[in-house]
Parts: sequence; C-alpha cells; structure tokens
Amino acid sequence: MVQQENTYFRRPYSLLQEEISFHKRSENGIICGAEPFYFQGNSKEAVLMVHGYTSTPRDLRTLGLHLNNSGYTVKGILLPGHGTKPTDLDACTWLQWYQALEEAFTSLSTTSEIVHLAGFSMGAALALHCAANHRAGKLVLLSPFFRIAYNPIHLVPEEVLVYTIGRVLRHLKKKYSGNCSNPDARARHVAYYHYALSSINQALELVKVIRSEMHTIKNPALFIHSRRDKTTSPAASRKMYSLLASSDKRFVWLEKANHIVPHDYENDRVFREVVSFLTVR
Repeated sequence: MVQQENTYFRRPYSLLQEEISFHKRSENGIICGAEPFYFQGNSKEAVLMVHGYTSTPRDLRTLGLHLNNSGYTVKGILLPGHGTKPTDLDACTWLQWYQALEEAFTSLSTTSEIVHLAGFSMGAALALHCAANHRAGKLVLLSPFFRIAYNPIHLVPEEVLVYTIGRVLRHLKKKYSGNCSNPDARARHVAYYHYALSSINQALELVKVIRSEMHTIKNPALFIHSRRDKTTSPAASRKMYSLLASSDKRFVWLEKANHIVPHDYENDRVFREVVSFLTVR
C-alpha cells in the first residue's frame, strides 16, 4: 500500500545495496526477524496469521503469542517475495500469495478442528478470499486493505498514480518502512523500504476479486482500523464491512494508531479485542 510521503526511484542494484544496509540477513537470505513462526497450542483450534504487503510475519508475532497463551496453535506465514529483497516482489502475483496461504490453511486443517484467519492489511484481503473458498473459522481483519488511503495533496486517486507511475518506474522508496504513530515501534518495524509497483497493482487486482465475494462470506468477523491510517483507507474498510454477509460482525475504531495497529499506540486494546473475539462463543 502506498504511504503519504515523497518517494523516489532506485535502480535495482542501488536499491538492493540500500536494502542490505537497512537489515541484517540470515544465510538463507531472509531478513533477521522476518522469519515465519509456529506456536503449538493445547486446544483444537488454530489461528493462521497473514502479514501485509512489503512486510513480514513480525507484524503479527506478538499478537500470535497472546493467542498462543490462550491455548491456540498459531502459525504466521511469510508470503512469496517478502522478507528477502524488494526486487523479489517484481514478478509476484496475488495468486502466488494466496497459494501460500491456502497451503498453510490446508496443512493446519489436518491437525486442528477449526482454523481461524487473522490478516493484516493486504493479508486481511487474502484471508477474506480464503474464507470465501474454504470452511474457515472466525476472521480477524486488522487495517484491512481495500483502497489506498486518500492523500489530499494529490489530484487523482492513489490507485491511478500507482498505475501511471508503474508504467515508467519499477520501485519507489518509502519514507519509513511502515506507518506507525509510535516512533519506537516504527524504528523496530521489519519490512522493505521500497515498493515494487507491479505487485501493488497485483494487490489491487486481489481487492477487485474480494469485492465480488463479500456477499458470500458469512464467517464471524472483527474489523479493527484506525481513523489515522495513512496507508489503507478507513472509509473503504467501513464500506466493505457493510458489504460482508456475516450477521456476526464488529467494527472497532482506533484513535491514536496509524497503520500497523499490532505494534502502534493502542496495541494492548487490539490484543484484548482479538483474544476476546476468538474465545467468546
């Protein structure tokens, strides 16, 4: 998702060198801290967690530990093209991201009676698509991506800018790796510092699919979004909430956080809301 900031082009080589300077990497090329995670629980229910665009499972790890402490088996996956270098996103399609989610869902379903889905940002859109096509449990949708947040400085929608600029440039540099109001959380955030414009368009294609499926999704759902989100549109989130067919759904507004709600101000409330939503029958 495109943040409201000045961005600029990086050639692939200089882009790679700059990314290397931002993050340490393990021998297999994965950014340290970006690894997938798995926490074995003691119940018959599991939670599959899906991170956002250009980001990593680290966004959801702390929330995953809270859920594991409540007995859930928790798995956080690393989507294709993520957690390594942004040029790896150039050729990725949303179907590849979804396939990774679907494979993890199928695997968890063999050992758990119920698999809930928790998605952050673009991961929330992927979770909804999974729920539309599989027998999933409850849905936790954090800062879900349905549109890029509006920037009043621009005269056209952000999606138009992405498409237009993407015909000329391949990558754009971010001001920060992610949008957090809390500067300490922002400094600890593990994600790329560049966007791959072709894969942003893939995320937008995914949203088109999701929009056509919302009327078929009846899973209990919890939406959590901040009014201050500068990455994904809060208004679009509320609109998609109204389109969801579920009769058991709840929308929670945050007032202080920015986009990365699991790590920003009010994250304690996020943890409480999610644990309560999943445990209440």
